[in-house]
Amino acid sequence: METGQQSFQTSRGAVLLIGSQGITLVAGFIVQVSLTRLLMPEFYGLYAVAVSVLTWVETLIGSSIGVVFVKSISEGSFPTQAIWRLLWRGYMPFWIGLWLIFSASSWLMAAWLKDERLVAFLLVGGLEIPFLGIFVATQSLLQGVRSYGWLSVLIATLALVRTLLVVAFVALFRSALWALAGNAISVLIAASLGVMMVRPFVKSDHPTESAPLSFAIKTGLPIVAISLLDQITLALDLWTVKRLMEPEVAGFYGASRVLVIAFVCLGWRFGTGMVSCDVS
Repeated sequence: METGQQSFQTSRGAVLLIGSQGITLVAGFIVQVSLTRLLMPEFYGLYAVAVSVLTWVETLIGSSIGVVFVKSISEGSFPTQAIWRLLWRGYMPFWIGLWLIFSASSWLMAAWLKDERLVAFLLVGGLEIPFLGIFVATQSLLQGVRSYGWLSVLIATLALVRTLLVVAFVALFRSALWALAGNAISVLIAASLGVMMVRPFVKSDHPTESAPLSFAIKTGLPIVAISLLDQITLALDLWTVKRLMEPEVAGFYGASRVLVIAFVCLGWRFGTGMVSCDVS
């Protein structure tokens, strides 16, 4: 008999998924427009640079787990329960280590970009790293089991909560640091929701061993390398402007850059219906 979770695995779920991607794009656009109006250009520049560095880390997390979970579950390489255990036994220690390394190296990144104020931005923004890994894992698991309806709810929830918290915090405190704090809290909320959503799919009466970490490395490593190289080329222009120009210039450039990316993503989405962009 079809359960409530399985009832979402329909073509209607796919339509909802497309809608959730549209919500994410619009919500990210609202966040960026709001921040450009609420923050001084200099501080928006700090925020934009910190987000570009965090995006590189987010790409590492997403590419290391997304394809692995979706491929292994959809192809039946390992039981869903075994993949879920791999998250906690294999990936979670890696993400915690990545967070610690990122936090420790924030001073080096700030020194290279010639602005010590970036340290606080990177430390606050980096708080999302372990929770983002859990969120991406639950998102990929739902995609692997073709639960597109619940997946769309999860994606839309993150977008809406992030918009609400980031805009509210910045409007209240007038600080770009609170924008990063709001983002980290929203990821924590979405990750917690994702864990609750996947529980019906990972329950089992029979003990299952964790999927081997070697499988994850073999499957995910090529995707990680390509994605990181691609992300570096996308962020290098902003980092260069921040290093060579005045802080206000980096702010104006960062704002213009985000708006251009948003409009390009919007055109691609309506033109192809296949492109996923995140401008938040």
